[in-house]
Amino acid sequence: MPDRPLKVRSKPFPVCAFFHLQSSFLVEFGFREGPTVKLDLIIRDGTIVDGSGLPRFRADVGIAKGKIVDIGRLGGAAREVIDAEEQAVAPGFIDGHTHMDAQVSWDPHGTCSCWHGVTSVLMGNCGFTLAPCKESEKDLVLRNLERAEDISPAAMEAGIDWTWETFPEYLDRLDALPKGINYGAYVGHSALRTYAMGERAFGPNRTPRLRTCRHSLPLRHASQTKDSATALTGANPNPPAVSRCMWGT
Repeated sequence: MPDRPLKVRSKPFPVCAFFHLQSSFLVEFGFREGPTVKLDLIIRDGTIVDGSGLPRFRADVGIAKGKIVDIGRLGGAAREVIDAEEQAVAPGFIDGHTHMDAQVSWDPHGTCSCWHGVTSVLMGNCGFTLAPCKESEKDLVLRNLERAEDISPAAMEAGIDWTWETFPEYLDRLDALPKGINYGAYVGHSALRTYAMGERAFGPNRTPRLRTCRHSLPLRHASQTKDSATALTGANPNPPAVSRCMWGT
C-alpha cells in the first residue's frame, strides 16, 4: 500500500465495510509488515474512521475468528481480501429505536437497517413487544403493532412461529433464528398490560389490581433470567435494567 496523502473528494466516501465484529484491539495502531496471527480476512488499503474522534487514516484491517486482531500495513495473506482503496471503513452503527420484533422472524438480514451500516439494533420500543403473551391471545399484541406500526396482521401470522409465552422464552426463540445483525430487546408495557388484563387493557380501567400488576409483572417477566430484557419501555418510570443481546450469525 503506497504511503500517499488522501485524495481530496467532492463527495463523501462510499462505505466499504462496517465492523460487524466483537472488536478485540490487540495491537497499537501503526504500520507493520505482516500480521502476527493467521488471518481469515484482510480489508486492505481502506480509510479508517474508527469512531474514537481521531483523524481518519489509511491502513489494513486484519480479522481472525471474528475479531479484529491487527491494524496497519499487513503484508501477509488471508483467506479473503477486500480491496477498500478510496473507501471508508468504520465501526457499525447502533440503532437504539427500532420495531423489528416481528420482522426478525422472517427477515434474517435485518433490512433496511443493514443497508445503512447498522450492525446492532434495540427493538421493543414505545411499549410494543410480542411477549409476554400466550399464543391463544396473540391477537392482542398483534393488534398493538398493527395500530402503532401499520404492520399487517396477516403478514405477522404467516411469518411468526409462536413458540413462547414469557419474555425469556421469546428471547430464546430469537437466539435460535439466523440473524445478520445483532439484537437487543426491551419488554413493552403494552404487552404486559394485555397479558394481565386481556381485552380490558384497551379500555380506561384503572383498578387496584391493575396498579398491582403494573409494579409486579415487569419485574417478574424482565427478571426471570439473569440475561433477559434490556429494559422496560412504556409508562413505567423505573424500568428493570438487566440486559441480553442476540448476536448476529
